[in-house]
Amino acid sequence: MLNYTTTTIVNDGATVFADATKKLFRVKFGPELFNDGTIHKACLVKKQAYVAPVKATATVSLPSAEGIYRIAMYIRLRNNNNPYFSNEWVFKGKPLYVEFNGGDSAADIVARAKKYMLAQYGYNLVDFSAGADTPASPAVLYADETEYNAAKGTSLDAAAFAALSDEEKTKTPAVAAAAGPLVITAHDQWEIFVDQDNNDGVRVEKLETVDMAGKVIAAGAVANSPTHEAFVPDSTVTVTIDNGNEAFGDFAHIVKDLRLPTAANRRWQGIAEGDVMGDEPNDDKPLPTGKYTQYTIQYTSERGVLQQSALGGLGISRTVHVFYVESGAVSAFESALSTSTIGTSEVAGGLI
Repeated sequence: MLNYTTTTIVNDGATVFADATKKLFRVKFGPELFNDGTIHKACLVKKQAYVAPVKATATVSLPSAEGIYRIAMYIRLRNNNNPYFSNEWVFKGKPLYVEFNGGDSAADIVARAKKYMLAQYGYNLVDFSAGADTPASPAVLYADETEYNAAKGTSLDAAAFAALSDEEKTKTPAVAAAAGPLVITAHDQWEIFVDQDNNDGVRVEKLETVDMAGKVIAAGAVANSPTHEAFVPDSTVTVTIDNGNEAFGDFAHIVKDLRLPTAANRRWQGIAEGDVMGDEPNDDKPLPTGKYTQYTIQYTSERGVLQQSALGGLGISRTVHVFYVESGAVSAFESALSTSTIGTSEVAGGLI
């Protein structure tokens, strides 16, 4: 099979041109495409829309019992392994610990953690904030005997319902006010809370007296072996982790992950629009605030008996054109595709 691929960035809809008569589609900085049903056996158009980044977060409910606690975190970088080794098991990561006393509020921990991060690292590796407090709410009573009977399966009349106590009439119990949780947010979209064993990377531990086997010694109990103090996981604390997602089609994704534009795409040594060396770049570059949709156009054509691996094999030529189109140019781009009859009819899973 013969393969050829081009990659083009489109920032402005004015750079897109289509000719319905010639069934021609062209982008100023990219290739010219034709819809030739005789030569090309298939033309496939796929679309991947822009996906906004979501930073990883961990929500920690704080213990009220006395004692010394710590939040143990392990931060890894999403899809960013050491390039020196071609091995997915080599990763970059860092452990972090924040200690606090039982009963401390989220605001207290936030102030302490920010000072620690600034002193230790010079900037916040993760961001700490206090979640919203849960307000108090009064008990809700059943409105009348009809509502009560429907919920309880009884047949009380109005007098019998009125004789019930407020406790018996309670539909929703009262909720006391509660302090908000501690919220830990990753510094950027590539940080995730995952430890070395691919488990959740945030847990709360309490300083306890343990024996040599790591078993906690209860207060007043006699240990059968030497004891020492150590932090052990506290199962009474709830930790909720959402590792978010990496963006697709933003500036960081295109520049960092796709390495676009490459030197070849930029054609820095090529001829510009006015046939003057260095007059104007031949390619668009990603915009820092751009939101890009990916379009993949694939042509497949039989090339006759050209295959080298087997005598008489049928040669196949496949050409793939990839376009990253900024949101402001999407309408003009799809309109040009439709005008050139290459096609943009929406189907499940993308454009075909």
